[in-house]
Amino acid sequence: MKRHLALTGLLLLLAALAPAADMTGTWSGSFKYNDQDVPIKVALKGDAEITGTVEGLPGGTAQIKDGKLQGENVTFWITIDFQGNPVKLVYKGKVAGESIEFQFGTEDGSWGGAVHSQKSVAQSTLRARSSQLRGVRNHLRHTRYAATRMTAAMVKPSM
Repeated sequence: MKRHLALTGLLLLLAALAPAADMTGTWSGSFKYNDQDVPIKVALKGDAEITGTVEGLPGGTAQIKDGKLQGENVTFWITIDFQGNPVKLVYKGKVAGESIEFQFGTEDGSWGGAVHSQKSVAQSTLRARSSQLRGVRNHLRHTRYAATRMTAAMVKPSM
């Protein structure tokens, strides 16, 4: 029994000490405002303490404040300029692989929305994947060519 308790305690300690997921990247999504899709980009950096920016809202790019990642939950707030007045928007999101489901709104809850965001793949990653695919395609062509020559040599009639 003591061994089970010690093992359970050790596993809980390791889980607490395990590094959080790295949120670094650009997350793209949109939300509805007056029946229109409003695209936004959330650029995040960090693993437990999150920094970054939100683009696509009134007033231009907003800096993320008090960003935190705890397990699969990410939270932060930003300030935007809306019709000449500063407005604090609070974001709460749930991370699921390469996506985050955000709920956001004013601090008092008088306005808000939801954003489903996907992590954007960097152009360098796309180029690397494209290069890998070209290499696989060339390898398959070479293999097919070699197999064709071997088959031709095997069925060549002897005289």
